[in-house]
Amino acid sequence: MGRDWCNDASGTNPSFNFIALMGVSGAVAAFGIVSDTIHIVIGAMLIAPGFEPLLRVIFGVLDDRHSVTAGLRANAYGYLALAASAAVATPVALLVSGTTVDQLAAGYWANYWSRIEASGIATSLVAGFAGWIIVSSRMKVLGTGVMVALALIPAMALVGIGLATGLPHLMLGGASRWVAEVLCVLVSGGLIILFKRKLMYRGASD
Repeated sequence: MGRDWCNDASGTNPSFNFIALMGVSGAVAAFGIVSDTIHIVIGAMLIAPGFEPLLRVIFGVLDDRHSVTAGLRANAYGYLALAASAAVATPVALLVSGTTVDQLAAGYWANYWSRIEASGIATSLVAGFAGWIIVSSRMKVLGTGVMVALALIPAMALVGIGLATGLPHLMLGGASRWVAEVLCVLVSGGLIILFKRKLMYRGASD
């Protein structure tokens, strides 16, 4: 099942389209975070194909080593493109929105996505479970909802925003939140895969 899904997930390879979408999402997220406007950031989350590459890593660890390499490469290229695009877009976003760096630093959503809180981790774990169920059921149309529940996109965008504005607490906070989100997805995805395999093994033995 894992290898079949990985073949279907070829759209998450680091192709031009994949990297371009991740980059566009970073720019959109930067405009949303700078203006402290949640619906714009949600738009960025819906654009980015940033969830399935993480699941490829889990599949690779448990089933196919090639998927580990492919997943890591896609994540590295995709999220670096996202952060770089956010950094480039930030000065423009500050200019057109009339927001100062101090106002950005005090913004609600910028601070929300640069912190690690128990409620956020719990939400991300549940979203990770849901994401794997959606992907394994081949109901990818529902996968965009998972990206909205996770903070992968705004957290990495904050890395670029922090670099562009010289705000280390946003850069480091965003990086920490992103790592925490990734761990949530990897843990929840791995647990679901192992659970389903155990059920399949038990059913076969019966």
